[in-house]
Amino acid sequence: MADDKRDDTVENARIGYQAAVSLWTYEGAAIWARFNAMLVANSIVMAVIGLALTSEPAKEKLADFTSIAGLALCIIWCLLNTRGFDYHDHWIHSAKKLETYLRPVKTVSRCRRFSPAGFVRAAWASYAVIVIFAGMYIAVLVGVVDSNAVPVSTNAAP
Repeated sequence: MADDKRDDTVENARIGYQAAVSLWTYEGAAIWARFNAMLVANSIVMAVIGLALTSEPAKEKLADFTSIAGLALCIIWCLLNTRGFDYHDHWIHSAKKLETYLRPVKTVSRCRRFSPAGFVRAAWASYAVIVIFAGMYIAVLVGVVDSNAVPVSTNAAP
């Protein structure tokens, strides 16, 4: 009877482990798909700001409005990133915990060796990109970027 219960526990742990690893890999792919989509969206917003500031005459109001929209996009991006990495970490921890029932399996537990404590996590780098975009939007809003200082090329002959 005790062996049957142990077999059921191991089988349930194996199924849970497979699910946790599958969800971990899925969430990892989803994080970077969202990141890439938001990177493209922010690049487009930044291009619109550049066009607004370099057009003749400069359209500062459009640049300001677009910068506010860009900041909102950065907030959404940060929230999506945080939620995604939280789920990602949850599935990793779940798989590690389930490995204790699946001796000698230590696949996920050994991953720590490849990510030493002093190493920069990909999550931190992704947040740095968000902060850089937010900083550029704030610079436009506070007027650090002067539309009059940006040379506008004309194709007219002298």
